[in-house]
Amino acid sequence: MKKNIQVLIVDDTRLVNEGINSLLSDKDGIEVIGNVLSGLECIDFIQKHSVDVVLLDHQMPEMSGLETLQKINELGSNVKVVLLTLFNEQNLLKAYMDVGIQGCMLKQDSPSELAFGIQMVAQGEPYFSSSVAKVLAGRASRTVKPSNAGRPVDVDRLTKAEWQILALIGEGMSVEEISKIRHTSAKTVSRQKQSIMDKLNIHKETKLMRYAINHGIE
Repeated sequence: MKKNIQVLIVDDTRLVNEGINSLLSDKDGIEVIGNVLSGLECIDFIQKHSVDVVLLDHQMPEMSGLETLQKINELGSNVKVVLLTLFNEQNLLKAYMDVGIQGCMLKQDSPSELAFGIQMVAQGEPYFSSSVAKVLAGRASRTVKPSNAGRPVDVDRLTKAEWQILALIGEGMSVEEISKIRHTSAKTVSRQKQSIMDKLNIHKETKLMRYAINHGIE
């Protein structure tokens, strides 16, 4: 029998915390095993329980979401972290990506997208909701297209198919979503994504998405 995804909700607003819990209560394969109100409580809970995914708020007393993520990383655990926030500022979202967030969603996103994002992240697939991807891509420093002479030199090593996949990754799409758009298997897309990472010398999937966004690849 497949194990449910063990989720910890971290939000200092009790009403929001309980509301997220309620939204996830009827989602198959997801089990909320804890609700805490601070980053300190989050770290303590992770050390005492088996957690798969943490839903993390940004603005909290004593320790911000960003500081909490850094502490989680220092633990060396396998727990995945998804930022769930009201703040849709590009610089803030990118700061979390730099520290190694596995997913990011806005509290305005739908419950079904939240559940989908949790499932993707639990499987090891970075997930950034469509609303977050638009924020990240909306103010990219410049637009680079395959025909532009000014594109990054290292991107020239990519095939046309890899370039197109990189653009879709920059839009926040998962391997499964890309495979449907390109009418190919998820296994093929995963192999092409790994090839892109090897050619660009990028070793983390969140950094690959950041690369696509920073260069305005489309």
